[in-house]
Amino acid sequence: GNDLTLATRYALSRTLTYMQTAPAFEEARALLEETDRLAGPRLQQEGTLALQAAIERGIFHLNRLQFDPALDALHHADRLQRDIATDDAGRAALIRGSIGDALRRSGRPQASLAWLRTQMADPLLAPERIGTVSEALLKLAEANALSDLGRNGEALPLAKSALEASSNYLGPDDYFTITQLSDIAEIQREGFAIYDR
Repeated sequence: GNDLTLATRYALSRTLTYMQTAPAFEEARALLEETDRLAGPRLQQEGTLALQAAIERGIFHLNRLQFDPALDALHHADRLQRDIATDDAGRAALIRGSIGDALRRSGRPQASLAWLRTQMADPLLAPERIGTVSEALLKLAEANALSDLGRNGEALPLAKSALEASSNYLGPDDYFTITQLSDIAEIQREGFAIYDR
């Protein structure tokens, strides 16, 4: 297949992954494997197709809670982005935020927090470069890492700030807004649990 067709197939795998159902995960897995087969040696080159394949595979594994393969794919994507798409702030934010999320969800919140703070200091990830939603995703990832470390007093204002920014942009009924509300509720619940002990 040509690169545009393959890129479209990779994008579809992310849509299926985000559906979060067993049949959709199975369809996404099969689509990723078939698209990788069709891409063949292009995946070994340093090109945009290899970058997209690594991102989609990382997001797939992250959503399946398969953290080691997720981190392998996302770190590969990070290296490719830094080498071949140096000014692509949107992709950089997606990749680096996903690495932070994978670190946290695999039980390494301190490593996640350190990673995220280092990445957010990169001028490429400045708010005016990455946009409101990507900035909110990074703030929320930082808030979740802080919460996992028991630092809810720092986490809650950060999560609320991310929610306010993204909900103003996306609206109150957007899926991302709703998931942020869920994360804030979890941070608050964990904060109350600390006082109940």
